[in-house]
Amino acid sequence: MYELGKYYLTNNDDPENNAEAIQWITGAAQRGQIEAIFLLAEMYLYGTKDTIKDENHALHWYEKAARLGRPRRSTRLRQCMLRGQALKLIINKHGCG
Repeated sequence: MYELGKYYLTNNDDPENNAEAIQWITGAAQRGQIEAIFLLAEMYLYGTKDTIKDENHALHWYEKAARLGRPRRSTRLRQCMLRGQALKLIINKHGCG
């Protein structure tokens, strides 16, 4: 699934390919494929022409990667938190707001 999503993402001469890419990458991420999880998190963190920048979604996927025990992904989660991108979500998530 992930490889097919990457194929559609890199062969984006057709606008429908981008939507197809996101669909395949999301499916792979939901099934726990770490490369897809990290790519999806990056797509949401920075935004692309076909994904809206959404730090809450990015945080969700970074947290999932961290729970799977991937140090590089845990580092990215810490970087996001240190930059304050996820602070509001964390406060609301834990009932502190």
